[in-house]
Amino acid sequence: EMAEESSLWLKKEPTAEELKAEMETVPWDMIREVVFCGFGEPTQKQSVLVEMLHYVKDRHPGMPTRLNTNGLGELAHGREISEDFMGVLDTISISLNASNAEKYLALTNAKYGIGSYEAMLAFAEHSRKYVPNVVLTIVDHVNPPEEIEKCRELCEERGLTLRVRPYEDS
Repeated sequence: EMAEESSLWLKKEPTAEELKAEMETVPWDMIREVVFCGFGEPTQKQSVLVEMLHYVKDRHPGMPTRLNTNGLGELAHGREISEDFMGVLDTISISLNASNAEKYLALTNAKYGIGSYEAMLAFAEHSRKYVPNVVLTIVDHVNPPEEIEKCRELCEERGLTLRVRPYEDS
């Protein structure tokens, strides 16, 4: 339940059981993919996220699943978390945002500081072992062509996939 009609803030964090009850009302024949993202970082509630991924795959084995993340979950939990996704997550989309740590920190103001950038890239590399599709993203209109090219080169050097997302003005 939303705090206000015009707000994305929730009155309270839903439990896994509450989320499952809501998912029982979903018209599954109309769903093409289940995406875990949000106003906040899904991996902050890693145990709930993983429980929900298992729930979806147990009930709808062929349903594609995706996680949109800032990639800082390993810093938050102090451990590698990507193994948790083995067999239940099809795609991880990680916000790359910039071609180097300084630009990344200036843009994101990541609470873990300058080391956040390398930690995010390490998470992407760890995830490749357990998740079939690992994609890093940047937004086209936010980044000039030279920055996009540097991001492409960085991803190529590390064997990662880059997707340049179109800017959506809402």
